[in-house]
Amino acid sequence: MSLSLVDTEFVHFTGKRFSKETLFILRETQGKMGNFILSYWKLWLINPVIVFSYLFFSWRLLFLGKLLWLQRRFDTGSIQFPFARVVLPILILALGVFTSRGGLQRKPLNFVDARIFDAPMMNQLVLNSSFTLIKSAGKVSLPKDQFFKGPEDLKKNILALYKPESQASSFKASSLLPKTTRPNVLFIILESFSLEYMGREGRTSYTPFLDQLAQKSVFYSQAFANGRRSIEGVGALLAGIPAWMEEPFISSEFATNEFVGLGSWLKRRGYSTSFFHGGMNGTMYFDSFAKSAGFDKYYGFNEYPDPSKFDGTWGIFDEPFLQFLAEKLDQENQPFASAVFTLSSHQPYKIPSEYESVFKGGPIEILKSVQYADFALEKFFKTAETKSWYKNTIFVLAADHTGRAYTPQFDHDLGAYQIPILIYSPGAFYKAQEITKPISQMDLLPSLQYLLDPQSANGFAFGENIFSPQQRPVVLYLGDTYMVVDNEAVLLWSRSEGGHLFERKAWPEKKPLEAPELKSKYENYLKAHIELFSKSMYDNKLYFPTGRF
Repeated sequence: MSLSLVDTEFVHFTGKRFSKETLFILRETQGKMGNFILSYWKLWLINPVIVFSYLFFSWRLLFLGKLLWLQRRFDTGSIQFPFARVVLPILILALGVFTSRGGLQRKPLNFVDARIFDAPMMNQLVLNSSFTLIKSAGKVSLPKDQFFKGPEDLKKNILALYKPESQASSFKASSLLPKTTRPNVLFIILESFSLEYMGREGRTSYTPFLDQLAQKSVFYSQAFANGRRSIEGVGALLAGIPAWMEEPFISSEFATNEFVGLGSWLKRRGYSTSFFHGGMNGTMYFDSFAKSAGFDKYYGFNEYPDPSKFDGTWGIFDEPFLQFLAEKLDQENQPFASAVFTLSSHQPYKIPSEYESVFKGGPIEILKSVQYADFALEKFFKTAETKSWYKNTIFVLAADHTGRAYTPQFDHDLGAYQIPILIYSPGAFYKAQEITKPISQMDLLPSLQYLLDPQSANGFAFGENIFSPQQRPVVLYLGDTYMVVDNEAVLLWSRSEGGHLFERKAWPEKKPLEAPELKSKYENYLKAHIELFSKSMYDNKLYFPTGRF
């Protein structure tokens, strides 16, 4: 009951009910509990009232009513001893088993049985948080899958759905490079920036500056997040690691595996490296992960000089922290490779008091803080334009995950993953354009590898070079269900229910695509990725063919 109340808010951030993997959030509440109580005071008030009422009325009905009636029956001898002491408990136990497994069907209820609506949040209403916590407690974070006979069979199915793509063929990646051969790289990770919040297809824009920047960039309008949590987005963006298991890679048993980070790869090529996040040092293990991803310097809340800019919950407001970023980059040796992660568009969506009346927000609470974060981003670029390193820098902007949906066009399975990804290079000569082939966060690192040093591009196991003239479907995962997405079709697949293929253009109506042979190709493509991911994680070989970089 208490978990269900927690999930009335928490489900908007993770996209699913509470499970054992989401217990990591308890570590993030240290030092912030007072703010959480103030932000959700209604839940903190309602929860004890409901629990107390439940216990009180249960006691009244059960103990003062039925138990006294049973006791009188025992005393008068009207209920025989074997029935009262043996048969009745067995019947109660059988009833408990029957209700907990969901009926007498061959298989007990599982997560997939809740997928009965097109809107993902409606499916979460079918579940309850106690069920999801109990069900997830015994699950292995990553099963050891093997669907194919050997490496050649595996490779054949991974490449089965690759196809040429004319739009990508016309774009020359090298045109993104500034005149110098060793450009700086700045990765800007935007907290909870959904594609939905941009002013496209007649929608109200809550990101006017990002919209403007997209018109000067190579903009990928069919980009997907690899997960629903910040801790998953960072691993995908900066290390090319997909979020295809229940527990985030950063906090999993595989966190000590060897992997290539943006910092470690460019540091070997003479780059100075740094990571910026205005949050409390230690938040989401970002500082530890940044170090293992090769970022030598870390700038967090502890390194920021003015604690008066603290938002009261997570860290430093975006506007002053991004100005701090510009100052620190001025002191870096060039070429540099840096990443910054914004935070003001994170719950509880606080913005500085002087901007409360400036930004009007929208139909959901996050939008006012998105407007502020977009404004902070604009001020950063205005400052950056005055710096000597600006025109020699490639800016990569991507969201860590989506925020809450508020329009029917995005309130569905795919909308929960659609984010903006764009590449902007002010000192280069290229034609700004929108590219519609599907890509995901984990594609960005191998793409930068190809752009900056094509000779060293020796293979990331999962990410794809987005500048390639080919395209292939994107693989997404949430809970018990995988999705394979491209511009033609969407496959929904789970271990317990198998796969269903739908037309992409009709989404989210989920119009079945009657093509058994094509469905088999999509399923084998997915299974090959699942097997390769499992094998790579357990064998500590995230890269092929030899793991060298």
